[in-house]
Amino acid sequence: MEGFFEKYKEKIEERSSVDSQGHRIWQGCSQEGTIGYGIIKAKFSDAEWHTMHVHKLLYLVHHNILSLEPGLEVSHLCHVPLCVAVEHLSLEPNNINAHRQKCFNRGKCSGHGPYRDCLLM
Repeated sequence: MEGFFEKYKEKIEERSSVDSQGHRIWQGCSQEGTIGYGIIKAKFSDAEWHTMHVHKLLYLVHHNILSLEPGLEVSHLCHVPLCVAVEHLSLEPNNINAHRQKCFNRGKCSGHGPYRDCLLM
C-alpha cells in the first residue's frame, strides 16, 4: 500500500498550488454547488474506483490510513473548501465540524474543546 499513499500525495501536490495566504488550493475537479470541495477518483485496495473529497484523501494518505472511523470527518480549519494544506485539516466528530461554521460566520473562533482552533485569516 505504500505505493498507493505516495502516488496520491504526489498527485494532489501536482494539482495544487500555494496562494498568498498559505492555502494549498486544489486546481483539479471540484464539486458543483455552493460548497465546492475538490474531488478526485482514487483506486483503493478493493480495486474499485472511489470519487471522494480531495482533502479527505490527502488526510488519509498523509497519515497512511485507508478509512476513517464512523462519525469522524476531516474538517478545514481554514474554512477554504479547495484547500488541501494538510496543516489546515483536522480529524474530528461531525458536531465539531458543524460548529466551525458558526466561527466562520462570526469571523472569530470560539474554541472546540480538545480539537484545534479555526484558522481565520
